[in-house]
Amino acid sequence: MQCDGYAFSGNVIAGALCNGRFAGGGQELGKGAKLTDGQMQICFLKDFPKSAVAKVLKEIADYNQTGHCAGEYLVSFKSTELIAVTSQAVATNLDGEPQQLHAGRFSVEPASLKLSLPSYARH
Repeated sequence: MQCDGYAFSGNVIAGALCNGRFAGGGQELGKGAKLTDGQMQICFLKDFPKSAVAKVLKEIADYNQTGHCAGEYLVSFKSTELIAVTSQAVATNLDGEPQQLHAGRFSVEPASLKLSLPSYARH
């Protein structure tokens, strides 16, 4: 996986690429994401041993409190693009559309949609 200034090679348990704070059902996955900044909030959980469960839970709690995490297992940052390549197909959900991907390039096109948003969604 490669992004602006970040590279990772290893197993990922789960991840989210968000250009807005909320996903379906009102889940706040992209705590630092803004619809207007031209960047994605990327957050992913690296594979971890059973002995690290307490540390992972603390990193998740920290992310839920602050919207930021650069932990040993949970990582969150902003980027304009993400390129990912896997050795086996990965189940993904792209805006409600299930996909099986071996590789993907994800990016944000700044100011490409004109939206009318309620004030609480503009942060």
